[in-house]
Amino acid sequence: MTATNTIKTIDNIKMREHNYDVVFKEIGSGISKIFNTAFAKGWALSNLDPQIGMITGIIKNSTLTPYVMDGFLYGGFSMQADLPTL
Repeated sequence: MTATNTIKTIDNIKMREHNYDVVFKEIGSGISKIFNTAFAKGWALSNLDPQIGMITGIIKNSTLTPYVMDGFLYGGFSMQADLPTL
């Protein structure tokens, strides 16, 4: 469907070509800086549910981080049973 016989009377939007890669990269980097500053010391999962705090007390060294390898989310934990025995 096309519009025919139309006349533009007012142009308030000023649409023009944009390099959206740059636009979204700037938006994303700004948001990520705010997020990283707010959670620089981490955030306890027990804030979601107190039972998670109990579980992470049993499962030691629970880790979830994007800083191990680009493009991946690293997660891991250790348990009391993982300790070496004599």
